[in-house]
Amino acid sequence: MDHDAYLDAIRSESEALLAAAAVDVSRPVPTCPDWTVADLLWHIGRIHHRWGRIAAEGVTDAAAAGALETPERPADDELVHWARTQADRLLEVLIDLDPDAPRWNWTGAPQTAAFIPRRMAHETAVHRVDAERAAGEASPVDAKLAADGIDEVLSVLVPARGDYDGPAGFLGIGETDTSRAWAVHLDPPQVGLVSPARVPRRAQPIEQLVGRASEVLLILWGRDAPKGAGELARALARHLSGD
Repeated sequence: MDHDAYLDAIRSESEALLAAAAVDVSRPVPTCPDWTVADLLWHIGRIHHRWGRIAAEGVTDAAAAGALETPERPADDELVHWARTQADRLLEVLIDLDPDAPRWNWTGAPQTAAFIPRRMAHETAVHRVDAERAAGEASPVDAKLAADGIDEVLSVLVPARGDYDGPAGFLGIGETDTSRAWAVHLDPPQVGLVSPARVPRRAQPIEQLVGRASEVLLILWGRDAPKGAGELARALARHLSGD
């Protein structure tokens, strides 16, 4: 996906999230225990605010990012409007931002502005699903966006989570609607990607996680459990969430 595609995703996913949230901000969010929709709005608005400032103010190091002040939380009945303002401001900044410009991020990925629209597109999409489920019914994440989200999870976010302390083995991941396949080697304290062709034929344990890209993405983000939830898939989701 390119820069403009990420901006389109942020725009459309934000609008869908806000529409679902406006139904009732007091509803619980089933995929985020202990959160109401108001808490979800505060979370996504705060993230859009923070990364909009990092993009706009040319933040290039962790100290400067850590010094950014958190805005005051609005009243619950003001959160939909406030969150919309944060999304709009983020998009205004990103439209003219050079993806190659230096900007800080917390991962081992290149420290460039390209990280921001990609991360914000996927953050917003997953939380849109959260908001829609709180409202009663959720649509899947677009297949192309979800496939890119899986790539971001496996190649950027999981390696940034620190040492892995779960079970060892090979986890095969297949996207039935994009025909892409991944092989993840969980080898404490590391999690690494390998070519599916390089997985030893007799390697044990081996586990498969196969589904549409949206289904796989939501499993990796802990929103859903795979049918007959495998130990390795659950462990990878826990590692991604930091639990």
